Amino acid sequence: KPETEMMDKTNDTEMVENTETEMVEKPETEMVEKPETEMVEKSGTEVVDKPETEMMEKSGTEMVENTEIQMVEKPGTEMVENTEIQIVEKPGTEMVENAETEMVENKESDITVKIQHKIVEKRLAVFNLNEAEVNKRKKFEELIKRPYFHTKPLEKTQLKNWLDYLDFEISLGDMSRILVLFERCLIACCLYEDFWLKFAKFVEDYYTTEYTESVYSRACQIHLQHKPNIHLAWAAYKEKQGDFDGAKFILSTFNSRSTGHVFVKLREIGLEMRQGNLQSADALLSQSVAEAKDNDCRSFFVWRHANLVAKRLNDFDRGISILKEGIENDRGNEKLYYQLLDLELARTPVSEEKVDEVFSMVEKSDSLSEDTKRLFQNRKVQFLEEFSSDIYKISTVYQEYLKKQKKSNGLKRSASTSDDSSVNKKPKNDNTDMSSQWSSYHQQWGGYNYTHQGFPYHQWPTTYQYQYTQQQQQQQY
Repeated sequence: KPETEMMDKTNDTEMVENTETEMVEKPETEMVEKPETEMVEKSGTEVVDKPETEMMEKSGTEMVENTEIQMVEKPGTEMVENTEIQIVEKPGTEMVENAETEMVENKESDITVKIQHKIVEKRLAVFNLNEAEVNKRKKFEELIKRPYFHTKPLEKTQLKNWLDYLDFEISLGDMSRILVLFERCLIACCLYEDFWLKFAKFVEDYYTTEYTESVYSRACQIHLQHKPNIHLAWAAYKEKQGDFDGAKFILSTFNSRSTGHVFVKLREIGLEMRQGNLQSADALLSQSVAEAKDNDCRSFFVWRHANLVAKRLNDFDRGISILKEGIENDRGNEKLYYQLLDLELARTPVSEEKVDEVFSMVEKSDSLSEDTKRLFQNRKVQFLEEFSSDIYKISTVYQEYLKKQKKSNGLKRSASTSDDSSVNKKPKNDNTDMSSQWSSYHQQWGGYNYTHQGFPYHQWPTTYQYQYTQQQQQQQY
């Protein structure tokens, strides 16, 4: 049948053209444009598999005929239909959709890149600022060797570094950083009173009363129960706020917990006096005198007690009796004698007889030194010049004072002469200026208020080998 059709046609070229157009124009476009999977499923079994198997079995003419038949009758129509469907319906829409998605993806990628650049710029500014702040504090952070708590004491370099670091942060004025650094510092330095005082002073100036109270409470009730200064600061803060009962409680609690702190006891007594409770202050001082464990502490409270009774309660007789009782218990304490003399001179009018009794007590005391007695003798001369009307008594006391003064000066010079004898002497032919030698001697021994006749020149050091006339000596003195 194919041969008859080919013979009937007048021109062989038509067959070739039709066949070629079908084979080349349509199937090849389909084969190129269509996916390989589709070509294999629809046309491949008939166009490719079948002719190839027939090419192995039949002759060349049969292969041509079968190929032409298959391509004209069966595959041709299917290939044309399939090709048209694929080109018009499917590939066109995919290309448009792919182009649109690519454009959208490109726009989104550009927006993403811009957003990334903006984020990086902002983060970079924060990073640079953070790096600058870190570099400012780097030298302090590197010196912190123990940021944790330990019972062993810190080294002085560590303590100094913490103090310098705190001062640096306070100078910058960033409150949040200052608080964080204080809290870090008090982990390692919680047993050091100075850091708590610094922290309390800072929060007292810049923060609320509640926060300040919490700082004092942590320090006094947890870490520093036996440290006096932080308790004194807390009591003073309470008193500033008008909470007198709270201040009393803090001081009394500390005194009951840790005895022997004189200044804390005086602050408690002063608090009563500032409130006008002089009788309570009197009772506290009497209690302190009775509870004192040594003579120095007892004599100190005796002096303060007598001063309160005489000058605040205006009971000089009782104050003087308190002092005399204290002198009986501590005869060698010259401060009690000075206070006794001060109270006698504070009377109105001044009693010369009672003041003389005080000077007599000093002269008869075996526990006081000669220097102390000489000072009281000088004070007695001044007192008589001011209050006494008996010139004979004044002259007698003054002559006694001069004798004691000369005796004391002679003893000092003799001791200095023996000390100078052990020093290498200068040769006699030394041409050193004599005025400079005398100046050094005068600086060494100081000036003395006495007459030319009473000065013991024979006790000069043998180093000074020269003679002074009476006029030169008077000029020097």
